[in-house]
Amino acid sequence: MAGMNHRRFAVLAPMREELEAVLALGKTGRRHDILGFEGFELECFRHPVLVARCGVGKVQSAMVAQRVIDEFRPDALILTGVAGALAPDLAPGDAVVARDLMQHDLDCTPLGFALGEVPWSGERVFRCDEALVRDALSATTAHKLREGCILTGDRFVTGSDRACHEHLRSDLAGDAVEMEGAAVAQVCVRNRVPFVVIRTISDRADGSAPEDFSKILPMAAANAAAVTRRILEVE
Repeated sequence: MAGMNHRRFAVLAPMREELEAVLALGKTGRRHDILGFEGFELECFRHPVLVARCGVGKVQSAMVAQRVIDEFRPDALILTGVAGALAPDLAPGDAVVARDLMQHDLDCTPLGFALGEVPWSGERVFRCDEALVRDALSATTAHKLREGCILTGDRFVTGSDRACHEHLRSDLAGDAVEMEGAAVAQVCVRNRVPFVVIRTISDRADGSAPEDFSKILPMAAANAAAVTRRILEVE
């Protein structure tokens, strides 16, 4: 990839619509196959960028993140896409830049570990790179943009499960919920790669998600990509 005097970025997105929104930010180059998912070289603000779809869920996204780190050696990694709102002040179109992330469905509490703690690792809360968070928060958007706690789990959360929703919001202080962030964060931490997770709210995680999701997804993906653009612009 060209432009080696500039920082190399990897940008991961779970779904095709999210991927295409990032690709629209620059000039697309060579295509790569990454464990069956498509990836593209992209030049954006003179940065060499590898943009890849990582699939939905913790396992797929973690596998792709590790392969991208191994093969493309990025200086920083950005995960972008959509999420469901947990905080009452967030509405569809608003963006949350993760301050930190945790796996809400990792539960080894019977063994004496805290909820979300990776057993025998000391890892529970994964903090994003402060400089990348700061850059992301400097973006200008038509919707609300703020930092927060993002929770990750292999479960599509809806408000119909009131106990789960209340637990994620009240007990774990989550602002948004999705299915990839903390897994990718753990990979980045283990590989010492600075990272940030950017999520645009697509639904309120309140049971209306199937209807909301298809309508909001294009706008939400574009908003998340706009925050990603700001990072590439100022770095």
